[in-house]
Amino acid sequence: MVALQSKFIIPSIECEKAQNFAKNACLLWVWHADKIPPHIGFSIRNSYYSLKANGKDENVALDKILLIIERKKIKTLCFALDFKLEVADLATIYSLFKTTIPGEITCLAPIKKIVGNVLATKLTELLEDLYSKGKVRQVYGHNIDDSFEGLYDYSLLDVHSRLQKLAND
Repeated sequence: MVALQSKFIIPSIECEKAQNFAKNACLLWVWHADKIPPHIGFSIRNSYYSLKANGKDENVALDKILLIIERKKIKTLCFALDFKLEVADLATIYSLFKTTIPGEITCLAPIKKIVGNVLATKLTELLEDLYSKGKVRQVYGHNIDDSFEGLYDYSLLDVHSRLQKLAND
């Protein structure tokens, strides 16, 4: 068996509580940063949105999100992005989606619309684009320790296989 290799190394991760920054930031959330594939969501100010296999999170308070992350000890990254967006922008984009669809729509779909990248097929491609355009201001980690080396490389097949498994559960 071949060992998994990290493909995307994050240059610097601040490990501090999100309460110190999240309420005023535009954030890309990477849940289960140590898994294949991770899950992603987006927040502006105190409003979190995410497209999932069983529906979507819309306008969820960040305090609730942070409680889940801390209670379940989920390794999570928050990428503070340089975008001028309002909560209404997120609401409009997420209103276009109902749920993820295996083989068609992933949690990345609304986020691609939010940041204006139609070409990315997975998170690492989106992050490469955001970094190359200077859109990542800072990265914060929750439950991230020194053993965390970066986001694992994975395929689009891995994403859709996971979505199919979730749809069957």
